[in-house]
Amino acid sequence: MKILFTDFDGTLATDDKKISAKDFSALKVLHDNGVKIVLSTGRMTASAKQLLKLFPCDVYLATFNGGEIIDIDGNMIERNALAPIAAAKIVAYAKKQGLFCQIYSDEVVSEELTDYTKSYGKLVGCGVRASDGDLAEYILKNDFITTKVQICDFSGNIEESFKKLIEEFGDEFEYVRVEKYWINVSPKGINKGYALERVCKYLGISTVDAVAIGDDNNDISMIKKAGIGVAVSNATDGARLAADMVTKSANGGAIAEITEKIFGFHIR
Repeated sequence: MKILFTDFDGTLATDDKKISAKDFSALKVLHDNGVKIVLSTGRMTASAKQLLKLFPCDVYLATFNGGEIIDIDGNMIERNALAPIAAAKIVAYAKKQGLFCQIYSDEVVSEELTDYTKSYGKLVGCGVRASDGDLAEYILKNDFITTKVQICDFSGNIEESFKKLIEEFGDEFEYVRVEKYWINVSPKGINKGYALERVCKYLGISTVDAVAIGDDNNDISMIKKAGIGVAVSNATDGARLAADMVTKSANGGAIAEITEKIFGFHIR
């Protein structure tokens, strides 16, 4: 196997959003043996770049669930964003349904600043600001380019909201439900599986030689596309069913586990 795609939150990250000593060592061993490392995350690029200081080696980035692909020197390889009119349409629909939305540049923009947006900004390490008016109008007025729209449903009815969203827009967009209350909407066909294919093509590596590991529904597409797809033990049912292997490890240690079991390298 020649390349590893790893999710961060819930997969590589410990509960305190660090990389465990075992996984840090495993990543170094993989890199030193010629394996390419790709951090594939739903996080915005500005947030993902801050995570690079946690790694012991050069890392490629696939951010926004595959919306942006960045090389090891920080150069943009590819970007796939929603047209402003499309993003505004999604936001307007969500508002009509009483749902909260966020859009992204190098910071997070929402219609109003709430305790949630402030805590989210702190989590991802990026600035947050309000649109000072209707968010859909703000997108159109400023020709705002966002790689995804994140819809938040805190009512406990996320499954119903997800179903209604797809009924409204059909196959016009890419949809994924993440954690307990997030729905990410991206351009059609843009997901982590797409990013895996594009990075492999860019590096001249077959997807058969790729390993992908994740924990949530947005990881399913890359788990399926990889030569070997892995779900961590704390993964969603969907991720586990899609995987060829489920690790014993959670909260750190999963990368070390697959480094020995799949790549065949010993971790000291």
